[in-house]
Amino acid sequence: MGEQYGGAIWGSNMGEHKVSVIIPVIRSEKAARCKLLVEKYAGIPKEDFEVIMEEDTERIGCPKMVKKLVAKTKYDNVCFLGDDTMPTQNFLKEALVAMQELPDGWGLVGINDGVRINSAAHWVASKKLLPYLNNEFFHTGYTHSWCDNELKDIAEKIGRFIWAEDSQIIHEHPIAGDNVDMEDYANVYAQERIEKDEVLYRRRRIQRDGFKLGIALPLTSTQVYTQFMFSFLTMNKPDFQLLVPEGAGNIDTVRNGLVSQALRNGCSHLAFMDTDQIYPQDALMKLLDHDKPFVSGVVHRRYSPFDPILYWYEDGTEKGFIHVPLNLCYSGDLIKIDATGQGFTLTKMETFLDVGVKNWFKTERRKEDNAVVGEDIAFCTKLRELGIEMYADTSIKIPHLSLFEVTQGTHELFMKNGSLDNKWASPSSETVERMMCGV
Repeated sequence: MGEQYGGAIWGSNMGEHKVSVIIPVIRSEKAARCKLLVEKYAGIPKEDFEVIMEEDTERIGCPKMVKKLVAKTKYDNVCFLGDDTMPTQNFLKEALVAMQELPDGWGLVGINDGVRINSAAHWVASKKLLPYLNNEFFHTGYTHSWCDNELKDIAEKIGRFIWAEDSQIIHEHPIAGDNVDMEDYANVYAQERIEKDEVLYRRRRIQRDGFKLGIALPLTSTQVYTQFMFSFLTMNKPDFQLLVPEGAGNIDTVRNGLVSQALRNGCSHLAFMDTDQIYPQDALMKLLDHDKPFVSGVVHRRYSPFDPILYWYEDGTEKGFIHVPLNLCYSGDLIKIDATGQGFTLTKMETFLDVGVKNWFKTERRKEDNAVVGEDIAFCTKLRELGIEMYADTSIKIPHLSLFEVTQGTHELFMKNGSLDNKWASPSSETVERMMCGV
């Protein structure tokens, strides 16, 4: 009858249990060691697995090497191991046992490499997954990192991923040892390459999963106005993921953390909603309907001169910014802007990825006069420099809640014969033409 093997009888259907082990080679001595340990510790008959190795002489990278090696395999199951791994007793047998727990006994099994729990950095996978993966286990657009995350995501989505704790290997990963200074490790784990791969992973996940809204409340204290909460509860919203800070911090830290959360949750859009404001019922749906990379409502400054925070950029001006003319701020139209606050904005997550994978928001100082530039205006400056268009829907008017002392000075302020037009210079005709074009 054959040996009892997990949920199946070992030997009763040999084809379903045969495995091709692939090892892309960078370090030949370690690869030879890995091959010997595979043969010693597979835990299944030697005639039921093969080991295929090839050196990456041109340094085309792990994803491309995996695709190249898979094309040479003859069995329906493929096991991927890095050449810096050391398999332990019955590692392959335990992976196949775990696979039997998946529907119809096929899918993706994450091997326990001692570095990350529940990961698919090393794996055994059925070729039946390939049609779901554009016929490559690791997408070949990646340099090295994050490709395993995509593989696992897709397998999980169709209910065909399992992590096999008892299928164990030892991974001499650079983060767990002193190998990071080796040339090949230094190349593949260079920060710019990791970030490039992460951007690709985030973009592909957004494109694959489709619309998912994150609503972020950038709380820097425990106080939330009841007026905000009532308006938030009653406003029209599609299904959304509510995001709140995971820890204390200044506004830069809080906003950056919320963007990171949105990326981890696979959001395609992120709405920032300050909690000291009151929201019209249709405000969020209006922003979504515009389908812009970045769009805001109109929020007034909560202290004098209480102006709407909407700016155009103009070279040669004292601050670099010109206030949007008030007739446009109150027009009720969708207008182009170069900067605004983050009180109520909707940003496509791919726009954040255009900036990078961290430090989207950072309070800065202007070189010309050392004046503080808030994290919101600084973020808009990054978008403008990347050529990303920004808009404001001036029909969305967001009351801004404020608490301040009313004194003789307050009275005298409003007795003065001044106006916002005296505070800000008028835009040039060139700026007006640029900003009014194509709206």
